[in-house]
Amino acid sequence: MKTSTALWCTALAIAIHWNANSQQIAPHEDLLEHIQNHIKPGMSRQQIDSLYQIASKHLQDDAHDLKQLIQAAQKKNKETAILKSQECVAQNWGFESGNSSNWVTNGCVSIENGGVDVYSGLPKVYNGGFSLKLSNDYDYNCLNSTAARTYSVPATGQTFITLHFAVNIFNFPHTSTYAAKFGFNLYDQNMNQLGCPTYQAYYTVDEGPVGIPGIQQTPYPATFYNPLVGGDLTFNSNVSYSNWHHVTVDLSAYAGTDVTLVFQNNWCYFDVDWIYTYIDVDCPVNNGAPVLLCADGPIELCAPSSIDASFTWEYNQASLNNQQPCITANQEGTYTLNFQPNYLECSNSLYELNYEIAMKPTANFTVDAFCRGQSPVIHNLSQLGTGYEWQYNEGVFHDFVPSLNYQNGANEVMLITSRAWCSDTLVQSLIVHENPLPAFAVENSCVGDLYKIINHSTDPENSLLVPDWFIAPNFQSNDWHPSYIAPNQEAFSISLTVTNQFGCQSGISKMAMPLPFPKANFEQSASLLSENNALAYFNDASSNDVTSWNWLINGANVHHGPSFYHEFTEPGLYGIALIVKNHFGCVDTTYNELLVKPSTTLYVPNTFTPNGDEHNQLFTPVISGSSIQQKSYLFTVFDRWGDIVFQSNQLGDGWDGKFQSLDCVQGTYTWVINYLEVNSNQQQEVVGHVNLLR
Repeated sequence: MKTSTALWCTALAIAIHWNANSQQIAPHEDLLEHIQNHIKPGMSRQQIDSLYQIASKHLQDDAHDLKQLIQAAQKKNKETAILKSQECVAQNWGFESGNSSNWVTNGCVSIENGGVDVYSGLPKVYNGGFSLKLSNDYDYNCLNSTAARTYSVPATGQTFITLHFAVNIFNFPHTSTYAAKFGFNLYDQNMNQLGCPTYQAYYTVDEGPVGIPGIQQTPYPATFYNPLVGGDLTFNSNVSYSNWHHVTVDLSAYAGTDVTLVFQNNWCYFDVDWIYTYIDVDCPVNNGAPVLLCADGPIELCAPSSIDASFTWEYNQASLNNQQPCITANQEGTYTLNFQPNYLECSNSLYELNYEIAMKPTANFTVDAFCRGQSPVIHNLSQLGTGYEWQYNEGVFHDFVPSLNYQNGANEVMLITSRAWCSDTLVQSLIVHENPLPAFAVENSCVGDLYKIINHSTDPENSLLVPDWFIAPNFQSNDWHPSYIAPNQEAFSISLTVTNQFGCQSGISKMAMPLPFPKANFEQSASLLSENNALAYFNDASSNDVTSWNWLINGANVHHGPSFYHEFTEPGLYGIALIVKNHFGCVDTTYNELLVKPSTTLYVPNTFTPNGDEHNQLFTPVISGSSIQQKSYLFTVFDRWGDIVFQSNQLGDGWDGKFQSLDCVQGTYTWVINYLEVNSNQQQEVVGHVNLLR
């Protein structure tokens, strides 16, 4: 008997045994047929029974596991809805996050990040940095592997998705029914399998490798490449492998619904031959809405990455005669890409993608530095913008140049400049300078006295301050400490404005009241006196607020009371000054003059007795006053006959009663005094008589 016939008979006997035992699982015709490929000579009934039980359980679990997988994928799709608005990398369609996030997987699943396959020598990663690997060639603990993802097909437009996979199959001599298989299928939201596309790849002993064009076999058995390989090695099987294969699926028929993509690797039910697959997936492409792009110069437009198709381009519906996947766009407008995917399944539609390009505006503005209490001055320097949105302190403004009221602590302004769907944003900080703090001190002074104004102004930022003083009605100064003399007793205002180096100003004003002056005045008994009678009386006649007096004659202090007498000892013009002070310390001075005229008083005795008794020995005129010009003075004495007995031009000289050393006789003599007056220069002559007695 041939071996196959013997095995079939054994299998039939086992089947009869199972039928006879109500506690055993009912045999399945396919499994009974399949088991004959795995029964080896010498295998016990218990071993064959174990094979059948394992295979039966796998068969029952397949449908249940697939249902759970699809449900899990649908649930994850709802949980990650926010990712639909993100870029492809964030959505992790192609496993570029380095993991299987947003996918649902089961069984032996791993992430590949490079290298080549041990059997094919081809890359493990198709595009980018990562691919997903389903199952393997040695691990009997996970066997079947699956990966699924639910996609919400947009309600409008044409939608397609491109799949990439490479398969490795252990060439166990199965028929197609029992071979380990890789499959790809689509399921609707009710978990019904969709008719197109459906995909399978496997190896059979009668057909060879099936399902992927260009699939090849290794020239040597699996153990040649991997000594630790799993599987039933009795037949010393080779490995069938494919290069990366591509399938583009048109999902337009399912617009507005959820479609679940399912990749499956199913080992033989008896766990002795294996299959593993590398998977990569491109992001879904939908042409329902144009791709809106912003350009600040030439921009490259490209077909969706990794798609194999034929292309034609249009600009504003006019052909560009360009069949490349990428072109350079230099103008605003609509660029249209028409393409036909080369791997498109279940459709022969021509696809169209529109790219709407608008030139990107440039947001630019400056804000002048300003002082606290002022409003910032904004200069909008943006280019190409057609709309403007200013954001400041939770307020939004749309003017080309907004009017902003500065709020303490809100020191940033944002401008969003827009053009069509393009925008640019710029944030600028506000530079707010503090105002200076004006301060000054002033003490009231007397009218006519110097006001000393002390500037105590400061600046919070320690910048240089410039003062500007104004005192009514017309006094101005930029001195730091100005000086001012009040012209009268009227109150006046002192205003100070200080400006820092940033142009910030602050000002204050104070009123000043000049202190009143006393009114100095006095009375004098005479204004003209003779030299020999020069006693004068002076009496204060000032205002009633005087508290002190100071009298000066020709600049010399002579008295400190309200009145006094003064005798002038010499002729001349005397300046009389009275300085008075009130209780404010204010001083007033008044002046007057007093003239003391020179005068001469002549006293000539009428008798003298030159008799040697020490009394009246000389006849001497007594002259007081200063009106005589001394050089013109001449004193002459005549006897009765008119002869000169004595003559002198020296004031104070006297006659001793002798002539030529001889005593003159008693009798009456005549004297004559001649002189010129000091002031008038007139000749004066005084004549008199004197009696000489012995």
